[in-house]
Amino acid sequence: MHVRDRGMMAASDESILQLAMKEERVIVSEDSDFAALLARHRLAAPSLVLIRSAEPLQIEQQVTLLLNNLPGISNELEEGCVISMGRGKVRIYPLPM
Repeated sequence: MHVRDRGMMAASDESILQLAMKEERVIVSEDSDFAALLARHRLAAPSLVLIRSAEPLQIEQQVTLLLNNLPGISNELEEGCVISMGRGKVRIYPLPM
């Protein structure tokens, strides 16, 4: 689900984080502010997939990257973590940070 589908395009990161916690969702974003919020508040959820790349990835490339890596990270996402992924790299940081 995209924040646009919830009418939250202009919502604060805190509001999106609260909704993800309430609905037990994983946040997928290019915005590292979510990781900072999780660390600052020492939260154990929601999990975050942070898409990182030196060169911007098109939406289709982001989806492919996520789907190709999902089988190997699903358990960690259920347990609570921040996953930083880009071309050729995946780093996992357990929550709380």
